[in-house]
Amino acid sequence: MHHQIHRQQRQNGTNEAANLLINSVQANEGLRLNGTNETAAILLINAVKENDTAPLAPPAQPAKAMHFVVISAVYSTKSKLYSDNQIVLLVDAQFDDAIEQQIFVAKTSNGTNEQQTNFTLHKASGRAGVCLWSSYMSVFDSVDQPVILQIGQAENMAQIEAKRSYDKKRFEVGTCFSPLFFAEHWQLIVLTIEIYRHFGSALQIIYLMSAIEGIFDILKLYQEADVVQIEHWYSIQIEGEKYKGLEHTINTNQDWRNQISAHTDCLIKYGNAAEFLIIGDIDDVLVPNHGFYYDEFIRNDLQNAAALLYDRFYVDTTTTRDPERFSLFNIVMSAKVDLQESHVSKYVVNTSLTESLWVHWPANTKPNTTLRTVPAMDGRMFHLRRWHFVEDEEVSEFNRSTVELDELRPTEAYMSIKLKADDPLAGVWWNTYINEKNAKRISERFNKNILKKHPEIFRKIPMQMFYGRQFSNCYLKFKIAWGAGKLMECPGPHHCEIQPIAGLNCTISKRIFVPHKLSHEQGERRAQTAKAIQARLAKKTAVQPDPDAQMPQPSGEEPSTSEATAQDNDGRSTSTPTPMILQEMNVPTVEMMEVGVPFPSTPADDDQQIQPMPSTSTARCDLMATPSTSKGACGFGRSRRCLLSPCWFLVTSERAFRWRHAEAERSRLVERSRCALSCFRRKAFDRRCRCNLLTTLDAGISFKAREAALKRSFAGQGHDVWAPTRAVKLLKAELCEAVNFDWTGDGETRAFVSVDVRAMIEGRLQDLVNSGRLKLHQQFVSQIVLVLTGDKGGDGVAATTKLGLVIGNVDHPNSPKNLSLLGIYFGNDDRKNLENKFDTIFAQLNELKNVSLEIAGRKRTIPVQMLLCADLKFTSALWGTRDLRRHSLVHCAHLGETNCRTTLSVFARRLRHSKNRNGQRIIDAICSEADARGKGNDVRKRLSDAGV
Repeated sequence: MHHQIHRQQRQNGTNEAANLLINSVQANEGLRLNGTNETAAILLINAVKENDTAPLAPPAQPAKAMHFVVISAVYSTKSKLYSDNQIVLLVDAQFDDAIEQQIFVAKTSNGTNEQQTNFTLHKASGRAGVCLWSSYMSVFDSVDQPVILQIGQAENMAQIEAKRSYDKKRFEVGTCFSPLFFAEHWQLIVLTIEIYRHFGSALQIIYLMSAIEGIFDILKLYQEADVVQIEHWYSIQIEGEKYKGLEHTINTNQDWRNQISAHTDCLIKYGNAAEFLIIGDIDDVLVPNHGFYYDEFIRNDLQNAAALLYDRFYVDTTTTRDPERFSLFNIVMSAKVDLQESHVSKYVVNTSLTESLWVHWPANTKPNTTLRTVPAMDGRMFHLRRWHFVEDEEVSEFNRSTVELDELRPTEAYMSIKLKADDPLAGVWWNTYINEKNAKRISERFNKNILKKHPEIFRKIPMQMFYGRQFSNCYLKFKIAWGAGKLMECPGPHHCEIQPIAGLNCTISKRIFVPHKLSHEQGERRAQTAKAIQARLAKKTAVQPDPDAQMPQPSGEEPSTSEATAQDNDGRSTSTPTPMILQEMNVPTVEMMEVGVPFPSTPADDDQQIQPMPSTSTARCDLMATPSTSKGACGFGRSRRCLLSPCWFLVTSERAFRWRHAEAERSRLVERSRCALSCFRRKAFDRRCRCNLLTTLDAGISFKAREAALKRSFAGQGHDVWAPTRAVKLLKAELCEAVNFDWTGDGETRAFVSVDVRAMIEGRLQDLVNSGRLKLHQQFVSQIVLVLTGDKGGDGVAATTKLGLVIGNVDHPNSPKNLSLLGIYFGNDDRKNLENKFDTIFAQLNELKNVSLEIAGRKRTIPVQMLLCADLKFTSALWGTRDLRRHSLVHCAHLGETNCRTTLSVFARRLRHSKNRNGQRIIDAICSEADARGKGNDVRKRLSDAGV
């Protein structure tokens, strides 16, 4: 498993011509297969003449054109990963190192300001098996809010659209699905969407290539509810007959519908809005072990974990094809999980630490990050691959008749299915992970918001699935070939022969790509200028050599001394790239390029690793610009030196510069936050976050209040006072891990209790010893005083009873911070509930007669005195007496054994004690009883010494 992926750069590059194929139409949602005959507009672009320049060095083979498709160009004002006002460019290209040696130019303009930046491409992912195409990306600076974006080489530019990163809302968890192709399984789609929605995925991004008409209508309903965001995903269709062969080559050499680029595109567009993104197919469902997704990820997260990897397990599900009898609740309650074998993982990515994605784990991550594999006992994904339908003949013979099924309750109908003896269902029920309560909520919301409101959509969906079996048979040959080590084709649907179904309308995403060539023209004046620049740089290098400025060379290769200008035997310059004016054209949306480069003499290494840092420029030097007068400078100061010319930038050192630049910006923000906080409270700062976590916790304000009012207000003044919500929750998770709680009992006896009271108390006492705050009061019978307290809050179904413990050996025992929770349950604080739900806690407390602490380097065992502080109802329930609110303590009858070992003659002071209320009355009753037995003065002295 690739935990760290590195990028490596080749150096023997060229500056050949480039071609640009530009997308011309928007997503055509109305285009139907076997449906209407709507057409799409085609943008034609005039081609420029072929490049007549030669490469820098003679290629091993004749130069050929290298094509690449620009998937997206996304602009972000603020970015987690990069600097502000930058554009992330994602392209698909032939997997070849030569494309990474091309220098491109990006020009941005907002109508007022313009900016020109040079950039190169780097691998966004490794090569997928035998597939010839892969993903590349680049990041470059832009003006604020660009309106025009042009990319190309020299002055030969093509205008494209710069999209904006998603900023409609910010959310903690989102989901990115692989592209859907010939989607017709509506039961799977609604089940997946509703489960992710229930457990806290605020936005689900679905990349859609094609789907039957009804499924597209369902997705649009979810999009209107802001649950789903539809991103159209395209097969390559190129205008012009001469590119038909290229079109086929591209589509058949992209791995599984080009899903690697789709995942990275989703991260680029939605990563700034989400803290975590779940990556998987539409049949991969993650069910959290601990509440909701964000709680699960915070619990399993490490500070440097770029992703959490979850193993997948197959799930056998049974349902019906009839929408009128369909029930999500039945699916969950009747499904079984095959735990005998786990399958290759899918993952959850931390968007602030990852640049690009692969199918089963991230591709490029920030330095010093890792990938964490979540143990199967702590979390898992479910692979909803095995579906059984009650209408199918192969299942019906093992089921009851349809009449019998209708007479049973829905859950009984599905769970009564008798499967074949050899069916691998020797697993566990799926409702072990999705309990009945959650299953009902999932089903009720779907029925209320989708199924019952729009029954006409489901009625028009065909009962039979037509394409699924055809694709299964086609994909089976890939699986067999891969298992035998004979896979010779890039796996994907374009290798499958699918027979169209007459009369079945499908919605497809379609665009037409039009070819455009980027080329250079020989210019004598520019060649001489570049030659002069190279001579000056070479002279400076000879005077002041800098070993760090040399490009890293593969073993056995000599360092290159000229990458931009080379002369043949006649002294003629053969390789200086010179710009050429391109005819003005309209603004397209998605682009496709082809770059003229010589193919390498040896094939590229399929296992070539990728460096976990963004390979982009923040401030490029112009190809023809005069270098700065600073020592070793190359266009933007001392952070980089030029040995090669003209201004061939050192990619490795420049990446490091970018990260240092971003870290410096964050450091300045931290310092401003520290200064702002120091005006409010003089406290030590937590090094792990930007501001004082304790200050944020002490304030007790909600996330919405911080985000909507305080944080934005301070941010407008250049301060970021409050800690991020993620940092606050991480701290809470770390603190809560020290106390081990668990749910016990079932039904009416269910309670959330501490499973190791002794460890919790000894841990707290040891912390008090280490900090010098533990006080050993001599007036108590024992040296460690523990006060048991409890009460009920709320009414009706909201009633909860809490049991807590207070340490008396501190200066301020009544402080709320000195209270430790022992347990909580829903219900009243009567004796029956206390016995049934807190029995394990009382058993531990009764055995707690002493504690072991390390004091002054010595292990000491100290006896414990247990006291009680509660209202009259809780006290009578605990002691097993009649209700003290209505009966005198002196005359009440003892109804049962005391739940917890406490001393009747000694009481601790009640929180907010009042002499005129019930607390004083019970103390008076105790003193009266003590006077009758001749012990009144002793009791009053002990109460006085205890501060009562």
